[in-house]
Amino acid sequence: MQNDFSVSVSVDDKTGELLCVYFGIRQGKVAKTVELADGRVMADYNSKGKLLGIEMIAPCTEKVLDQIDIEEPVRAFLKNAAPHQFIRGRLKKNLSLA
Repeated sequence: MQNDFSVSVSVDDKTGELLCVYFGIRQGKVAKTVELADGRVMADYNSKGKLLGIEMIAPCTEKVLDQIDIEEPVRAFLKNAAPHQFIRGRLKKNLSLA
């Protein structure tokens, strides 16, 4: 299955404030959505358990992303694509390239 990285951003029309971000990892039909961080983060999976995408609807810490089974090169995509204001504590430990 090929990765198809994308980022979709929703902003408040009046203030320009970032409302949510969706990180698309690969195309596919969502079979299961896992809620993390009291609903601030949603991880979508297909029927084979492959991560399809991650939606962030509020800021969270990098610990939340550590709870998601993320393989390379998805780590690099999230590390470079995540808006700084939506990730408290830089993406480093589990999302680092080293």
